[in-house]
Amino acid sequence: MELKYLVGQYLGKKILFLITVPEEKNLREHLKNTPCVIFFAGKWEETEEAQTKSLNWFFKINRWVVTSELIDSYSLSSLICNAHVSGKKVIDLETFFLELEPLIPASPQQLIHLLTTKGATKDPLIQLYSHLRYAIEPPIALLVLLALSPILAVVAMAVKLTSPGPIIYTQKRVGYRGKLFNIYKFRSMTENAEKGGALWAQASRTDSRLTPIGGFLRSTHLDELPQFWNVLRGEVSFIGPRPERPEFVKELASRYPLFRLRPLVKPGITGWAQVHQGYANSYSDSLRKLELDLFYIIKFSLFLDLKIVAKTILVLAMGGTEGLKRARSTTS
Repeated sequence: MELKYLVGQYLGKKILFLITVPEEKNLREHLKNTPCVIFFAGKWEETEEAQTKSLNWFFKINRWVVTSELIDSYSLSSLICNAHVSGKKVIDLETFFLELEPLIPASPQQLIHLLTTKGATKDPLIQLYSHLRYAIEPPIALLVLLALSPILAVVAMAVKLTSPGPIIYTQKRVGYRGKLFNIYKFRSMTENAEKGGALWAQASRTDSRLTPIGGFLRSTHLDELPQFWNVLRGEVSFIGPRPERPEFVKELASRYPLFRLRPLVKPGITGWAQVHQGYANSYSDSLRKLELDLFYIIKFSLFLDLKIVAKTILVLAMGGTEGLKRARSTTS
């Protein structure tokens, strides 16, 4: 097997890549929009000189990223094993890609490959955490509703005074294990806004269907506050994939078969896809959100939930998901 070595730096850590030529091309494509910098590269050789050079690297390198292909070299295997025993972090290239972009491609073949090669299992402690979280969320939602009651009253009055129609808007969504339920929101659109059929969600304040305060409610996510009632009813969790409309679920599942896996966990008010992508108003957006949701389903843990809570606070502080997108566009 022909291997190449690349030495670079990512997030302050020096990394040695030992990968195949096709993997190098894939790696460089992944690194285009990341702070990872490659210092130098060359062909890996099974020679004494190469071994001496690698031993010099050994003491300077913080992390090793090795090929995801099977390694049949004794000397290379020995070197990698020695790095691991000596306390160096050793991962394969696929795992490194998950760190660069925390999503799982919406391909059945790639998902099966990931689950089998990484030995992904549902740890008993993770299962316990899942049961405990779902059990304590309804009483917490009740406390949140009581605490937010003044804000709920102000928003309800503003909706009522600025446009005709009901204060609360209900919509069918697909929930846990495919069960349909009604989701509750403060109405941000005019009455009969979708009389021509279901349309993609939009966060833009220029949406002609919005009420005078609809754009503000959408961009600040105040329109979603009544969903704590759904949490109280046990239909929605605080964290999870956003519940999708049945019209879109049918269409998206026909395009992306793994879309059917989203209801394996309870839907949420916020989630991994929400804090990274925001509203999906196209098929490409929906595909990316699916890949982010798959990452959450596979990597579900307390630590990941805490990261989502922190990112949600950051997104809200930056003006919602649209504010986050604007910030990204100005820095790109």
